[in-house]
Amino acid sequence: MGLRVTAMLAMAGALVGFFASFVVPHSYVGSTTLRFNRGDVAQTIYEAQAKHLADAVAAQIMSDATLTAMIQRETTLKEMAPLYAGDELKDLIRASVNIRQVSLPDRTIGLDITYKDEDADRALSIDREVSFTVAWLVVRESTMSGSRQVAEVYAAPHKSLAGTTPALLSGIGLGCGILIGISLWILSPRN
Repeated sequence: MGLRVTAMLAMAGALVGFFASFVVPHSYVGSTTLRFNRGDVAQTIYEAQAKHLADAVAAQIMSDATLTAMIQRETTLKEMAPLYAGDELKDLIRASVNIRQVSLPDRTIGLDITYKDEDADRALSIDREVSFTVAWLVVRESTMSGSRQVAEVYAAPHKSLAGTTPALLSGIGLGCGILIGISLWILSPRN
């Protein structure tokens, strides 16, 4: 009987977690990865040039001038602009954008560009604009030699659910149900 109660509590916990996931606010991440093309240079030179370029681009993308140009160019950001006073929209973009250098499987270096938002389509749209601007800055700032095309898209823009996902909450509910069921089974008097 204890095993049956544990199983029922586990299933109930999983269902409660699953349905709770519809109430909990979600956040989404738009993500793109750009790869720096190596060309005909030695690996050590390529790595040094890629690191310098990544640092320069990451600093420039957050400048007031670059953010202003993005807001004027991108439709979603244009629509958001009247909702924010002064530099609040720029601050929101700065807080939501994450650019980091990554090592890719083919011994090349890339930039992983993400934008986090509570709206999936907005996260993807703004990530695309940030990625486009980063690619433009990479071409403009490039000192990488031996490559006609400085960077290319390694992972196309895509969106994904971040944080508390239905699977995570269902798993937590399942675990809680199992723990409660086992506790009740251990603590219940036996005949």
